[in-house]
Amino acid sequence: METTQLQICIGCGSCKENCPQGIIIKGTPFKIQEEHCLDCGTCYEKCVHDAIEHNY
Repeated sequence: METTQLQICIGCGSCKENCPQGIIIKGTPFKIQEEHCLDCGTCYEKCVHDAIEHNY
């Protein structure tokens, strides 16, 4: 399950642009709709600010 680290997210949108499920809501911080997340890790891999934790 991916979660956004609120204090690190700057709202750049790279996670939202790359999410294959389209489940990330725009904002600062961006919000991952965890109930729809498939745990693919794409948002985690694409976040250049390391603001997303990938919890295996």
